[in-house]
Amino acid sequence: MSFATFSGPVRTGTVRYGAAENTGLAVLVRTAYVNLSAVALVTSPVAQALFTLPAGSKILNFVTEVLVAPTGATQVAVTIGKSGSAAEFAASFNTGVSVARVTQATMDTAISGKVVALNNIGTSDVPVTATFTATTADATAGQIAITVVYQQRADDGAQIPAATAA
Repeated sequence: MSFATFSGPVRTGTVRYGAAENTGLAVLVRTAYVNLSAVALVTSPVAQALFTLPAGSKILNFVTEVLVAPTGATQVAVTIGKSGSAAEFAASFNTGVSVARVTQATMDTAISGKVVALNNIGTSDVPVTATFTATTADATAGQIAITVVYQQRADDGAQIPAATAA
């Protein structure tokens, strides 16, 4: 098995145009793994690069998982955004310190009110970053995975051909 690379949005279906159009855009994912031992969480939290999304993408969701429990820190908060706008995609949410997936309700709250930013990331590729902050001490170990679920659309965010109303 091997990987294939596409240079544009992937649309699938059997009828591309007209009243019987049944195509849709593929849902894609990217995952970044952040080792917390390399991050000065309390004294100087900085944005960590996660991944770059193609222009026009629509972010559908984030999935955050604690893969290795942080040691030293009693709470790890995360914001997700881009350079110059640290929380543009997800407001601060707590990951907890146990090996677990952050609940969907927590993620829904973090992205609530971000509909415009999530719907179309803009006309240029966007490096997505996350800032990790601890409230008590720097972590000496730990790993968090952040996965973005997104649709790739045209550079201006349009679906081509445009989706038709049912």
